Amino acid sequence: MPDSNLAPPLREMPPADELPFDNAEEAWFWFMSWRLIVEDGGTPSFEGRGRPCMPLDMLACLRRLVKPGRLTRRQLQVLAGFGRRLETPVHQPFARLWDEGMARLEELFRAKGILAPKGAASPESPA
Repeated sequence: MPDSNLAPPLREMPPADELPFDNAEEAWFWFMSWRLIVEDGGTPSFEGRGRPCMPLDMLACLRRLVKPGRLTRRQLQVLAGFGRRLETPVHQPFARLWDEGMARLEELFRAKGILAPKGAASPESPA
């Protein structure tokens, strides 16, 4: 059952040149790459594959999950720490916290149209 507290999608369908992310992990690493560039004083480029959101949209999603406690501080620390290294944790308890955090992000990202609908194949992936 969909969560009634989730905001409506950013838009109904992204323009043809904007492709939603395939999963929450792909979206998270894109967001963290942007954060790292900004923190280093750089200006991120959005050239190439268009996306259905801006990094600040994803930051707003994080706030929507953290404020009511749907994403815990510890989960956020694991997401941020491993996100900075652009890698997925393999050892416990980090892997469990990562998976829990990704599940929460996936639910909201999908509702906002940031992720492709479940079962939809990316146009760039082989059929």
